[in-house]
Amino acid sequence: MKKVGLLTVCLMFCASAFAQDMALLSTRIINDPVNMSMAGAASASSSNISMSAFGNAAAMGFYKGKLDAQASFGKWAPNGLMSSRASLGVAGRLGKVFSLSLAGVYGSNQEYDLIDDFGVNKGTFKPSDMMFGSGIGIAASSHFGIGLNFRYGIEKLYEDTSLRAIMVDASFMYHNEGLNVSAGVRSLGPKIIDQSDKPFNLPYAANLAAYYSLDIAEGNVLGIGVDGNYFLSGGITAAAGLQYSWNDIIFARAGYHYGTSAAPLPQFLGIGLGVKYYGVSANVSYVTLNKAIGNTVALSLGYSF
Repeated sequence: MKKVGLLTVCLMFCASAFAQDMALLSTRIINDPVNMSMAGAASASSSNISMSAFGNAAAMGFYKGKLDAQASFGKWAPNGLMSSRASLGVAGRLGKVFSLSLAGVYGSNQEYDLIDDFGVNKGTFKPSDMMFGSGIGIAASSHFGIGLNFRYGIEKLYEDTSLRAIMVDASFMYHNEGLNVSAGVRSLGPKIIDQSDKPFNLPYAANLAAYYSLDIAEGNVLGIGVDGNYFLSGGITAAAGLQYSWNDIIFARAGYHYGTSAAPLPQFLGIGLGVKYYGVSANVSYVTLNKAIGNTVALSLGYSF
């Protein structure tokens, strides 16, 4: 019974990561379609901060507006796991120094049959995961920012097994005109003990990221982002992506994500489009070039001012 549930989760997050005794890998999924379109390379961007509670809280201090909100829905790995994910995030400036963010996500995965030790079907079970987070950003000066996130994650993997953990992210950012450079740590927290008293590690990682906005012509802006993570399990991820915007109305994005065999997310290509008019935005992202999570798609509707 448990083997079937574990196989389902492994299809989602890579079996090699579980070989490193890591848990709550759903917390590493990119739930923001804008960032997913760039394969995770937009983590240091300060132009889209609605999901900062799950990302880089230090970027909030350099957001040019006052508030950014977003609701999204997506199908993760529709060719295999067929997981549905819904998220909601909001972030805003509280004066010149402080910023605050709140976010939540719920994932519902494909159900599987429950088989007892005698081979009798006892019904079905649907694995799920949830995460809630809050973050605070501090603009220490016009060039330096600090961010801190607190997240609570739950994974229900089998009928009688669930994992829960409190995680902390810390980030530091240097800002100079169109350039953001950040460094930090993610998913810090104590080991998790499941019902069988087996300890699991959280997907701890050290992160380094940068984002640069370049005006290439009047009304035409090119954003260039990079993001890298080193996991204490030994896994490494690296992402690079581009965003082209026309008059801050139409957006086109693409990015490539590289992940080693021990990383929570594998290699994939992300692409996407977006539109924004009078503060109302809509974005779509699509993932390809990977059998496990290929054809993943996410849509979002947001508002900012």
